[in-house]
Amino acid sequence: MNRWLRRDFLGNGCHTVNALLSNSPVLRRTLRRFAQASVIVLFFYFTLLGGFALSVREYRWRMITLGILGLLWGSWFLSKLLNRADPPDTQLELPLLVMLGTTVLTTAFSTDPRMSAGRLGLNITLAISLYFTLDWMSDEWRAELLVKAIFLTGGIVCIIGLIEVWQWYGGDWISPVSWREAGVTWSLKQTLRIKSVLHSPNSLAYYLILLVGLAFYKLFHATTTGQRGLWSGYLTLVMVTAILTQSRGGLLGVFTTTVTAVTLFLWPRLGSKLATGGVGLRQIVLAGVLLTLGLVLLVPVIMRTDFSTMATLNLRDDFWRGAINIFLAHPLLGAGPGTFPTQYMAYRNLAGHTAIFTHAHNVWLTVAAEYGIVGVLSVGYFFIVLGRMILRYLRYTKPSQWSGAMLAGASILAGQSVHNLVDDFMEFPIFTWFTIFGITLCLLPLRAQHSSLSSKNQRAWLLLVGSGLLVILGGSLWYGRAFAAYDQARLAAQDGDWLQAARLLEKAVELDPAYRFYGQRLALAYGELARTDQQYLPHALAQQKQAYDQSNSYPPDVAYLACLHWQSGQPERAIELMRAAVSMTPLHSGGLHSYHLGQLTFYFNLGYYLESVGEIDLAQQAYAQVLLAFPRLGTSPYWQVNDSRRQMLRASARMAQQLTDNVNLAAEIAFHSGDYLTALELFAAPPASQIEQAKVLLAMGETERASKLLSSGNSQHTVSAYFYQAQILIASGNFAPAEATMRKAIALSPREPSYYYYWGYLAERQENTLLAEENYKRAIAISTAIRTDYANLVGQRQPLPTEQPFCLMVPYPAESLSEPSLALANLRIAQHDPLEAVTVYQNLLRHEPYNLEAQQRLAELLANYPTR
Repeated sequence: MNRWLRRDFLGNGCHTVNALLSNSPVLRRTLRRFAQASVIVLFFYFTLLGGFALSVREYRWRMITLGILGLLWGSWFLSKLLNRADPPDTQLELPLLVMLGTTVLTTAFSTDPRMSAGRLGLNITLAISLYFTLDWMSDEWRAELLVKAIFLTGGIVCIIGLIEVWQWYGGDWISPVSWREAGVTWSLKQTLRIKSVLHSPNSLAYYLILLVGLAFYKLFHATTTGQRGLWSGYLTLVMVTAILTQSRGGLLGVFTTTVTAVTLFLWPRLGSKLATGGVGLRQIVLAGVLLTLGLVLLVPVIMRTDFSTMATLNLRDDFWRGAINIFLAHPLLGAGPGTFPTQYMAYRNLAGHTAIFTHAHNVWLTVAAEYGIVGVLSVGYFFIVLGRMILRYLRYTKPSQWSGAMLAGASILAGQSVHNLVDDFMEFPIFTWFTIFGITLCLLPLRAQHSSLSSKNQRAWLLLVGSGLLVILGGSLWYGRAFAAYDQARLAAQDGDWLQAARLLEKAVELDPAYRFYGQRLALAYGELARTDQQYLPHALAQQKQAYDQSNSYPPDVAYLACLHWQSGQPERAIELMRAAVSMTPLHSGGLHSYHLGQLTFYFNLGYYLESVGEIDLAQQAYAQVLLAFPRLGTSPYWQVNDSRRQMLRASARMAQQLTDNVNLAAEIAFHSGDYLTALELFAAPPASQIEQAKVLLAMGETERASKLLSSGNSQHTVSAYFYQAQILIASGNFAPAEATMRKAIALSPREPSYYYYWGYLAERQENTLLAEENYKRAIAISTAIRTDYANLVGQRQPLPTEQPFCLMVPYPAESLSEPSLALANLRIAQHDPLEAVTVYQNLLRHEPYNLEAQQRLAELLANYPTR
């Protein structure tokens, strides 16, 4: 059968196709264009969708990607099998086998075998992709198609990034106000860090390293002035985009790629001159290795200098310490492939951040944390063998005969290795493939020189690839059933059908019980149902207990269990757990996690629990910590429930002021808790500016004095000065200059909800109800947006519509949520739309169940306009 397929069916078929192509140039040209378009579309898909976040986190895209890979690799594998063609020879079979064996071993002893099994499948996929890419690139025409696809996709990505900057500067991106219109001076430091369509600025910069290496290859092999101009322009576009990413590691990588490429491509011309001076290629390579090692050793030193005040270095310092702690806890085999996010939450530096991440921002630390010493040695062995092969080729081949592909690949790998010292992208397959592509370029001339696979090894290779394909597709389809149920549950929850969402999540848990994330989301779904039906409260409590027992290192999980116990009438256990949530959460949550699910909120709920059981002194201490962390919460409607609560605010504010040596912070606490005289007195002392004094006077109704202070101050062009100047202009009826000033404030701080509330209030005074409504809604949306990366980074799934436990109270400043919500409801009533007003009040009470004014207005509205 196999012989008939090869000799008769395939042979006759190929002969017929060749005859058609030789007799029809039009058909041949059409097929070539179709092939070129197909490669471009496929590469574009895999770069932006199939090998990126969507295919990792959404079931539909995962299945599409697997289907495409199955067709590509299946047809490739069958053609090799039926034609008995030689498989691609990487000369890296042993190192590759060692790495895969290490993955299997560490998966078997993983702290979370289910997560590690997913990473094992991905590593097998990447190993197969090395052979597929090498085989594809061995044909010159196919190689040119792929390189064109990379350049075209890269150009589109860069242009999208430049458009992103232009839209940001023009006010169409994240802010409704243009910087040009607001008259704000542009600077690179204040510019939006572009990420184009590649998730983050750092990942975009990593892609640009690949483009730089290939562009230098094209530039140095250009034969005409037009070609040199084209590739110089392309390089300029890529370099400008790299600068706009503001990725320090990315820029170091681009610089390293540039230096390496220029050195290697010019070596045939400069090598003889340098050799006469005693400088050879070996010395230059040695210098490059020493420089890289120096950077590795220097980074921890930099972290302890004044540069540590920069948020990006602070975060990396925390990630690195967390990775080292994971490694020390599991030194030999690591915690397991793909387990860094869950393990990091348990072993992170407790004085750092609550940020969640999937890697250590250093590829070697990530490998050490997940694979242990065995993993580091296996990866090191792979690249040592590859490096020796490259150096041997460069040493024994005349520089004039060096392969341009080899030089480009070496340049790309050099840049990527430097970038990987401060970042890594192992969670997304496409970025690992970028490294595989660089390796492939280096292997191309070596493959042409050497072929060592015997027929026995050939059969073993075919067996390995075939079984690998079956494992990948079979495992994905098996786990995909639970994945599909979760995605359906997420869509049902988005439509408000939490009952259907809970049923689908129950199915996901049943199909994949080892995947902890599904159980945690089921507890959230039960909680949403318990808002209106208390019979679901025991189900939520039981499911959350199970999630807590499986992994008690995620603080919101502990806080959710605490508030479920509170709702179930178990105050002692609730207080104990909420204290645990507070103790395991740093005060400042960091840039990757909003305060809604941080220590501030946990302290707030702890204070409420303690106050409710009569522990007034302890409650005041908890509330004082809330005010220390976020003084503006003194304006929350929570404190206006009754006289006892107002007294609690005053006492907690005084305690908070005593707990800090920062005069400005003490003044802020006094101001936002309503003690204006104390605030004015404290703000009168340096280093407070006249802006702080002016805002107190403005709150006291002394508009003229506040205006004089603002106009005579040295900081009258800051965002705070613009904001308070706008309030003064509104109070005096100067609406046009007030709007211009408010727009400047929003241009400088587009994520501050209170600015949109005042802009809405100003628009309402100007009788522009549409603009008022738009800004009230924007203020509400910004305030209630809970930022957590848990679903994306730990669960590797898209999040449910809410990540906030239903029973966890989150405090909000009055001007951020309560005031814009009440104003929006009044607008709806004035527009004779009471049902929409009811919806606004209900949404407000969902976030602030203690808001008395909203309760009273809703009751009055329902009495006048009863709903069915």
